[in-house]
Amino acid sequence: MNKSNFVRIGLLLSLLISFAVRAQQTPPTIKVKKTEDLVKAEFDNVNLKLVAVDRFGNPRETSVVSYVLWIKETPEKPYTSKTFALTSEMLQALNTCKSSTKIFFTNIIAQETDGHQVKLPDVIDVWFPDCKNCSPKKMKKRRG
Repeated sequence: MNKSNFVRIGLLLSLLISFAVRAQQTPPTIKVKKTEDLVKAEFDNVNLKLVAVDRFGNPRETSVVSYVLWIKETPEKPYTSKTFALTSEMLQALNTCKSSTKIFFTNIIAQETDGHQVKLPDVIDVWFPDCKNCSPKKMKKRRG
């Protein structure tokens, strides 16, 4: 063997060793955290429905899939709903309230545009009854 063959073999061995070392090293990884589009829910007391709000503050009316409504005056009986609007049973229970009452929406599940379901934080709101439920004596005191 001549000297040039030894050089070629040496170069080939060094290349093989460098490739073997690189193959054993793990490449650097990038971790990406998915940001959820829907971040909270709000109660729309004009249209009587629960509305999901995205991270930019835009309401998404049909995103809420289900929730549980708790009324402070009747804590033993929660009302569950599979739609974003209040059911007739819920409205009937709220309309029997004689004064302002705290209402709690828990276990709120919303659906994002890509189909994933997201659990949103609980919502606490105050329900104000119509004046027809107020006593006439209190109404006179307020007016005059």
